[in-house]
Amino acid sequence: MPWSCLLEFTPARPVRLDVAPGEHFHAIFLELISRVDPKLAGDLHGPAVSKPFTVSSILGYEGGRDITLSPGVDYRVRFTVFAPQVEESLVTSFLDADLRTLRLGRAEVHLLRVLTDSSHGLLCDYTSYEQLVEEGRRGRETEFSLEFISPTTLRRKSRNLPLPDPQILFTGYLKRWNDYSGQPFPEGLLDYVEAGLVISRHHLETRVFYLPKAMQIGFVGRVHFRILGLEGPEAAALRTLARFAYYCGSGYKSTMGMGQTIFHARTPGRQAASVEGEPAQIIHRE
Repeated sequence: MPWSCLLEFTPARPVRLDVAPGEHFHAIFLELISRVDPKLAGDLHGPAVSKPFTVSSILGYEGGRDITLSPGVDYRVRFTVFAPQVEESLVTSFLDADLRTLRLGRAEVHLLRVLTDSSHGLLCDYTSYEQLVEEGRRGRETEFSLEFISPTTLRRKSRNLPLPDPQILFTGYLKRWNDYSGQPFPEGLLDYVEAGLVISRHHLETRVFYLPKAMQIGFVGRVHFRILGLEGPEAAALRTLARFAYYCGSGYKSTMGMGQTIFHARTPGRQAASVEGEPAQIIHRE
């Protein structure tokens, strides 16, 4: 079952992170899985191209290399999973009454709570693959938007592209869907992306994002898409994949903080909500 949750934590003392924070939370995610299934954690840490989870950096973090977390401030990080075995291991780990602290680099932080459903805002929710398919079928919208809330970059011929190319985006969504949903769409669906999915407008900026050994330039903001000349199962499949982007993330290094993505259906006469309106976390940089 695809699932998105938020971990809320606070440090007992000031914690300085002098490398990319996404790497630390990637390690925390694998440690949580390892508490239940060490072999699965090892497999997830391996070189597989497609991995059934994403990890954000600290929400509200702008991408500087050195940051300091302060006691008394509550911070949040987002995990998404979209494979049953990974979800089961993560939930089991969270239900362990002894899970009170997390190792963040060389320091410990106190785990305050895990937020698991949409009553806590746009960044946590759960669904099923069957429900995503059904929503795509009955959605009928010809316009939708994707909001990229952390720097996102796409891979094209071994190069990074900090632009929201629809063909590259949906190639990634289709691969992850076919790898994990058990309800694969035909590869020929990508022909319909090229022919019938266009960007109608966007509000984007570029940002620097630090990885352990390099920095990347990525885009953040909202991209509005329009489905043109497509109906029936092809249009429904594109709507399903767009919704799936919320769970599978977008582009390169989505397990280390990049590519966090929110889906917005276009409702006539209403302004879609945005994560920009949610409370920001205060990050002290050095």
